Amino acid sequence: MKDMMAVKSFRYASRALQPGDTFSAKDRDARLLVAVKKAVAAPVAAEPEDAEAASDGASAAGDELDALRGQYKVLFGKAAYHGWDEAALREKIAAFETDVASREEN
Repeated sequence: MKDMMAVKSFRYASRALQPGDTFSAKDRDARLLVAVKKAVAAPVAAEPEDAEAASDGASAAGDELDALRGQYKVLFGKAAYHGWDEAALREKIAAFETDVASREEN
């Protein structure tokens, strides 16, 4: 079983899912739902880092960029363009979340 997040409204396992809803799906169903762009893998909560590692500014910035790239991959189902910086990734993620929110209203 895989944890998934709905991207579009659809029915699965007798549930009416809306964008942003999380649910568990069989591996086969999860692959199919991702292929037809109805769902993506649910974001995984990041584990807390060491206080020593977090104090290093350069690695913290790199870790933030890696976290944003991971979030982009979860939301869009593909890797982020390697030339994008943190600001560009934040902008694209915010635009996606705004789009999902506007679809929920309709």
